[in-house]
Amino acid sequence: MKKKLIIIGGGAAGFFAAANLARENLDISILEATDEVMRKIIISGGGRCNVTHACFDPKELVTFYPRGNKELLSPFMKYACGDTMDWFSKRGVELKIEEDGRIFPITDDSKTISNCLYKNSIDRGVKLHKKTKVDQIEYLGENQFRIHTNQGIQEADYVLIATGSNVSMWKVLNDMGIKTIEPVPSLFIQYQRPSTSRALWPCL
Repeated sequence: MKKKLIIIGGGAAGFFAAANLARENLDISILEATDEVMRKIIISGGGRCNVTHACFDPKELVTFYPRGNKELLSPFMKYACGDTMDWFSKRGVELKIEEDGRIFPITDDSKTISNCLYKNSIDRGVKLHKKTKVDQIEYLGENQFRIHTNQGIQEADYVLIATGSNVSMWKVLNDMGIKTIEPVPSLFIQYQRPSTSRALWPCL
């Protein structure tokens, strides 16, 4: 019998995780609180989608984060911006690097990215549950979880939380005894253009 994984959050992180795990021997479901998925992908970059940025040295990359740079170095050594470009390239999405370092799909259409993530997850058997808001997560022991939602209760062997800055999910985590710390802005970094003017562009 397949182990069950529930991914909470139908945004970029949730779908990227599902796409990477879809070929594993797992029964995967994505729970999304709204009736739309990947909304931020669709609107990012003026509808073109800033996929990543052209900073390929992990030691340089971590300097753009206001805190946690030491903790991020090891993950970035394993997977960073160049790996993201390679991931999409292997799945038929051609990317381009613009003069200011931002990286977009060559189509200049954010749906190219969302469609790729959708195809590599949902089309490979990942189940999607929209309008499914998580109210409580119980840890039952022995790697078993019970997830309470407005659509009923689900149980899983693994839970992956990909809800970003969703404050209600922080409360769910706090109720589980998981400590969270006050967030700080870390979405934008500064890039020095050849013209010496500055631009802001997303880290993620």
